Formats: sequence, C-alpha cells, structure tokens
Amino acid sequence: MVFLFIVAFTNTSFSQRNEKDKSRLREKLNTHKIAFLTDRIDLTEAEAEKFWPIYNVYEEEKKAIKEDKLVEALNADISEKEAEKALTSIMDLRSKELELDKKYLSKFRTVLSASKVVKLIKAEREFKAKMVGKLKNKPMKRER
Repeated sequence: MVFLFIVAFTNTSFSQRNEKDKSRLREKLNTHKIAFLTDRIDLTEAEAEKFWPIYNVYEEEKKAIKEDKLVEALNADISEKEAEKALTSIMDLRSKELELDKKYLSKFRTVLSASKVVKLIKAEREFKAKMVGKLKNKPMKRER
C-alpha cells in the first residue's frame, strides 16, 4: 500500500527522469523495509537466507494482484454501473489477497517459528504506518 501511495503522488510529467527517481525510491524503500523487518523479526542469518527469497516472491505476487485492479476499481469519475463493477473488483482483489496471505503464511512457517511469523505481520503494519506517517508530514509538490 505504501508503495502505491508513493507512486500515486509522484509527478509523471518528466517520465524518463521520474522512472529513474521511482526506481531509486523503490530500491531505497525496499532496503529500509528489509532492514526494518529483519530487525523487528530478529532473523538469524540462516533464517534470513531462507526467508527473503520466499518473501520477495510473496511481494511480487501481491503487487501483481493489486497493479491492474486497484487503478481500475478506484476510478473517480464512473457511472453507477461501473461503480458496481468496481465494488465487485475490490472484493475479488481482497479475496485474492487473503488467499495469497494464507498461502504464504504457511510457507513462512516452514522457515520461521509461529512467533516470528506473528512478528512479521506486526512489523509489516508498523513499517506501513511509519511510511504513511512520513508521507503525511511531507509537503506535496504541485503539478504545473
């Protein structure tokens, strides 16, 4: 979600430069997230070696689910019929996310203890809240 907020509010008028900026921002955000989660979950080196490849695939699958549907479903200027379709899309999206979470929680359990998986869930929420808080405090750039 944090990633979507960052991308949604990025000025797109200078696309090539902005793509580089977005890529750097994504990398920086990902680096901070990895450090934050590793610290909060208290991963050992052996756990991290097994955990991060699974988590990275999870993040990619989660991103793929959200990418198209969210933009389509949240179009601000839509008819009542389109709004009904959007609501259905949103519910489908949430169902897919839930199924993905179930799938990966059991995969995480193959490499982490239950208590560390719970710490992961808590740490993801904390990271998201921290990033949203930073965005709220950052002045928005006006498009010209």
